[in-house]
Amino acid sequence: MIGEYDSTRMSVHTIDLQFHHRRSLCIDAFVAIEQKIAVINARLCPGHETELFSQKIARLKAIAASPAYSKQQRSAVQSALAEIEVLLPLRHDLVHGSLSIFKSDGVALAAFVNVRETIKLGAMGRLFTAATLDELAAQALSLAAELDLAVKPPRPQKGEVASAS
Repeated sequence: MIGEYDSTRMSVHTIDLQFHHRRSLCIDAFVAIEQKIAVINARLCPGHETELFSQKIARLKAIAASPAYSKQQRSAVQSALAEIEVLLPLRHDLVHGSLSIFKSDGVALAAFVNVRETIKLGAMGRLFTAATLDELAAQALSLAAELDLAVKPPRPQKGEVASAS
């Protein structure tokens, strides 16, 4: 397991680079979600491209079903958004937190201390192993793919003629 520290095989420098790489992959996965949400919003309610990510999510949650956005599509998007909102605090810590790496019981851990969660008498931190960062990136990419599939127009079935839009 990559997250386990074995001084005979890995240097601290190698582990440091691995965690920085994983953090980057997680951020890229969240960017994929942001891009999908921006595309959906631009299609369904143009004119709000400069809104913050959280505003785009709120706007997308409020969009009603319509001929251009079926009840099935809306339901799938709403389901993905609910899962995305659970992950947003993790995204905030990865993006706004400083990264420190340490070893505990032989396992390398990445600690993210979010500057927004720091107070005079202490700081809140979030701990990840290499495996949990990998899992977070995979989950975010999966949610981006769900958003993409949810809003793609259905392909015409055999014998049907596609309508021009």
